Amino acid sequence: MAARRPARGYASLVRGIAAGGLAIAVLLAGLAATGDERGLPADWQGFESTTGRFRAMFPGVPVESSNSHRTLVGRLTGYRYEVDRGETFFMIETRDLPTMARFFLPKASLVEKAADGLLEHAAGAVLENTAGKRGAFESRAIRYRAPGEATSMRLALVVLVEKRLYLVIAGGPDTPAFAALAADFIGSFDYWQ
Repeated sequence: MAARRPARGYASLVRGIAAGGLAIAVLLAGLAATGDERGLPADWQGFESTTGRFRAMFPGVPVESSNSHRTLVGRLTGYRYEVDRGETFFMIETRDLPTMARFFLPKASLVEKAADGLLEHAAGAVLENTAGKRGAFESRAIRYRAPGEATSMRLALVVLVEKRLYLVIAGGPDTPAFAALAADFIGSFDYWQ
């Protein structure tokens, strides 16, 4: 079952807040909503992954890749869908969490650990990291800066839908225009079970 679509005026509100430099507020507002891509450029196209069980708007056809590694609680296989445009990138990663992890840890802890892992891997400066919900599911909205990238930023949404963990990330210049574009990309993300 897909998450609920946002109200009609949501996209305008989101872009207005982001243009004012409040990128994390945009993500927080978007946590409860999905599928609104009206603020994206006309050349962006819809992409749907039956493997990842999601859809989103991308600025081109995403390159798909996969990886797998062992953890203390079982094998973790992930899939990445990414469009890299040099100065900007737009990416969605999916990972099915092992049963043992889901059995022993509360969902909010799993999302927090995934967000912490993302930030540790990026080794950058955390600007904002806020827990919330995306529909009925635990999530985190994150704004961070990668090392050596003083004039750029990354916006990310981490959401756990049953056993599937989604990382939705956009990176680019630290400007209100890019913050709005990144928020619209993240807002276009929708999942189903």
